[in-house]
Amino acid sequence: MVERLSDTILKQYTPQPTIEGRLAMSSLTSERKSFLQGFIDDWNFSPLELYDIDLVYCVFYMLDQTFQRYRTQLESLQMTNDALYDLIFDVCNSYHNSNPYHNFRHAVDVMQSTWYFLNSISSESMSLLLRPIDVLALLMAAIGHDVGHPGITTATPLAVVYNDKSVLESYHSMAFFNLLRKHYFNAMIDIKSHPEYKDFRKIIVQSILCTDMSCHQEYVESFKEQLKRIESHTMDLTDDASRDKERMILCSIIMKCADISNCARPFENAKSWAVTLAEEFFIQGDLERELGIPSVAINERGKVSLADFQLSFMRNVALGLYTTVDEILPPLKFCAENISRNIDIWTSVKQQAMIPYASTSK
Repeated sequence: MVERLSDTILKQYTPQPTIEGRLAMSSLTSERKSFLQGFIDDWNFSPLELYDIDLVYCVFYMLDQTFQRYRTQLESLQMTNDALYDLIFDVCNSYHNSNPYHNFRHAVDVMQSTWYFLNSISSESMSLLLRPIDVLALLMAAIGHDVGHPGITTATPLAVVYNDKSVLESYHSMAFFNLLRKHYFNAMIDIKSHPEYKDFRKIIVQSILCTDMSCHQEYVESFKEQLKRIESHTMDLTDDASRDKERMILCSIIMKCADISNCARPFENAKSWAVTLAEEFFIQGDLERELGIPSVAINERGKVSLADFQLSFMRNVALGLYTTVDEILPPLKFCAENISRNIDIWTSVKQQAMIPYASTSK
């Protein structure tokens, strides 16, 4: 029997499991679960402080609460606790958890941001675009958006498969749907047999693809266009096609904000994430140097300070996104405010680091 291309790719990129089985969850006390439930609703949430089984429980709790909240609307999709845990363990073990940054902790961080944003905008008129199945799809996309990320992306053969277009994101989407197909969601993926789930698949795919940072500005521009329609009262929600388009843009907004949300966390939290991301870039640079491949400065140890690294990203990428989004979704205004505060702190850190050099040069 000829092996499917997707199966061949998955074998090449699938990591070895890092967490074994459901029995590990029995060590979580009711007190620990209560703490984690409160932590999930805190914007200072940090997976970097949690154990692996804590992370699994956090994902379980967010999905379980979603199923309970929309019990009637998602009745046909309800999962047993065991089935849900099996899915989460498989997702966790499909991440390369040896990566400093692109690992299951990052996925949980993005999922919690998505959860937090969805809860924050629940009273907004724009949130009426989101149906229960859209909420579920967004949370699923968040936890699966970097499945199988290799960490090091130099000369990846995936580029050939996906024609250099959103290469990793296309792979993550394919790999995640293979996991969903293995579990309860097979019917939701087979849209030929179950056309009612077409949007579930579409939102997951689009939400994962929009995390491609090479397309960042294109998405920001689409958000600005949506804002113009809101302000001019020209957004047409009576037409199915138009409503689906606006819904898809809203889902992309939530996912893009969630994917880079760590720089909008309180400073010490944001700094911890910056350190882990920088280390992953350095590992990439180390390999490029070993292979004799030209490397960008941000991948070379000692070339760009952590402060400069963060200031460049926040000023040139994150702030523009969030200042546009807080006009569309005012409850998320706190993110742009946090980024501005973090910019001030990083600027101060940079200035302090320059003082010794200034004084010795006199």
